[in-house]
Amino acid sequence: MKTKIPHLILTSLFALASGTAQAVDYTWDPTGGDGQITDGTGNWNTSASNWTTDAGATNVVAPSSAFGSDLFFGGGTAGTAGTITLMDTGKEYGSLSFNSPNASSYDLDLNGNIVEVRRSSGTFKVRADATISDSSGGGELRHDTSQYRDYSTGSTLSVSAVVADRGTATVRTYDTITLDLSGVNTYTGNTEIYNSSTLRISGAGQLGSGTYAGTIAINNNGILDYNSSATQTLNGVISGSGSLVLNGSG
Repeated sequence: MKTKIPHLILTSLFALASGTAQAVDYTWDPTGGDGQITDGTGNWNTSASNWTTDAGATNVVAPSSAFGSDLFFGGGTAGTAGTITLMDTGKEYGSLSFNSPNASSYDLDLNGNIVEVRRSSGTFKVRADATISDSSGGGELRHDTSQYRDYSTGSTLSVSAVVADRGTATVRTYDTITLDLSGVNTYTGNTEIYNSSTLRISGAGQLGSGTYAGTIAINNNGILDYNSSATQTLNGVISGSGSLVLNGSG
């Protein structure tokens, strides 16, 4: 004998499951109890209450692995930005946003750890200069297809940490951002540079660990600025109406 499950029950279960996936915005706020967002240094882990979801009224820990949640750095009305040290590895989030801090600028130090950023649209929103570094080595900034987009006028996101594949990472830059990559990057997807944005390879930085097979599209006044001292082989097609600038010694 077959038993029919009422449609109403199925609908209710679906609604309940969908509700658990709603995105939550977590803003860095390492000074709790002052009722405001205060910029500052600290450890990024899943045990310290260094985040707020209600403009500083209360402080909470970051979720351990919530790819629908978005992390914001900056936007404080007090304090001074500085180094935020990642203490856990393998955590995943929706996007990272860098807003103008009350003073100074932020450096996210991966500290030898891996962080995964999941959104394909608005993956990295940059409204102020910021840095993603890796003081211990061995850490990775992993993503799939991603957008590095400037929401101000000419902000720079400097990444010395390794940009790596989560699945197959595609790097896309938009809207006057300068994305400065100085690490030995390993991502294998394509590279796309749009809308007056600049992708700069600096220091001893490389794409594809020195041999990059992805295609590179440079359009709408985009610029690929190779300013690295390291040797680089580009095997993929380079196309578009933008500019390829060779400034480095590599």
